[in-house]
Amino acid sequence: MISFSSLLSVASFGDHSEADVVSEAIEALSDEEEEYRRCNELEEEERKLAKTLEYQRRIENEAKEKHIAEQKKKYSCSDPMNVTEAVYDDCIENFFDDADLQEQEKPINQVTIE
Repeated sequence: MISFSSLLSVASFGDHSEADVVSEAIEALSDEEEEYRRCNELEEEERKLAKTLEYQRRIENEAKEKHIAEQKKKYSCSDPMNVTEAVYDDCIENFFDDADLQEQEKPINQVTIE
């Protein structure tokens, strides 16, 4: 790889415009390198966020499954009609909880005023 100082010393033998061209080229390469580094950092951050979101969803799903299992166990000895009502009530409650979460996840510009 050619070093910065060797490029400047070679350019100093030519006229002033050659030195400008070389320094501009070096600056452009440096800018590209910085942009590439930032892009890599953003991609890494995006991967971390995706993993975190996946983990959070898995934890939420496990909690829902555990809750359902507890409800089934709780109502397994009960009257079948009460079990049906309890499961229905639980489903309705979860539906409204999920709807609230989805509303919170909407970006500000997508929220409509009624």
